[in-house]
Amino acid sequence: LKDLQVRPARKRDRDNERTGDDLLEEASELLAVCPFRDDEERVEFEYVMSEVPGLPEKGKPSLEQIVQLEDRRKRRDRLLEAVSDEARQILQRVIKLRRAATRQGK
Repeated sequence: LKDLQVRPARKRDRDNERTGDDLLEEASELLAVCPFRDDEERVEFEYVMSEVPGLPEKGKPSLEQIVQLEDRRKRRDRLLEAVSDEARQILQRVIKLRRAATRQGK
């Protein structure tokens, strides 16, 4: 590869080449095997990853929406600190996959 001056694709580059459906499918499969300690952690993760209702695609969110976004971010960070290392790695990958799918308009 060095002679061709081609770098191997980074994981992020490969994610950008996949469809939104493929990215969401991988995220779903990872969540299915994620070693949460209990259902409460799983429910909390789904909540912090859920969309804030009425959030505009363009323009400024309302003060209430900003508060909700900040609350979800703080709760997500606390959750990632509380779960096992294995679960944290899986959840961080799920977050990246979902963001990539969103960027693709899925």
